[in-house]
Amino acid sequence: KKTSWDGLIPALEGDEIDAIIAGMTKDKTREEGADFTTPYYDSKGMIMIVRKDGEEAGYTDIQQFSGKNVVGQKSTNYDDVIDQINVTPKATYPEMVLALQQHEVDGITAEMAVAKGVVEANPDLTIIQFEDGHGFDCDTTVSIALKEGSRDSEFFKKVQKALDSISDEEREEMMKYAVEHQPTED
Repeated sequence: KKTSWDGLIPALEGDEIDAIIAGMTKDKTREEGADFTTPYYDSKGMIMIVRKDGEEAGYTDIQQFSGKNVVGQKSTNYDDVIDQINVTPKATYPEMVLALQQHEVDGITAEMAVAKGVVEANPDLTIIQFEDGHGFDCDTTVSIALKEGSRDSEFFKKVQKALDSISDEEREEMMKYAVEHQPTED
């Protein structure tokens, strides 16, 4: 069921959906409304998407973005990951990409899986991976969220068992497929 990002936890709490499988990283706030499985994927770091022809394309340190306009997706780690984000967050990636292409912002925060799809669909954009120790400091693991208080339920245990049965290689292949088939528009 397609639901806005901000509506996912409320939909779970209100029994509109049974689980969130949407690249959600658990944090203290989200754990107040959901129980999380062990992580099913780790993108191994957050990166930036910038215009290919901009000076930012050559940056190697997050500090080079100081004073720049960087946007993240509303209510996500992309939004609150760094102090330099000084643009009102956007609700969707298509909105963020448009803001970047129209020079409203200088960069978009992203995880690699998302960034690959965005850049594939927008050849005027590129990915910046920062040098070790010069990038973001954040958790980039994602888990499945189920209704709060369900950790001991049969449903939670079945979901966790299913996740545990998927090898790392299968997870990588599944994520690759998801990236290649993600929608490029809202």
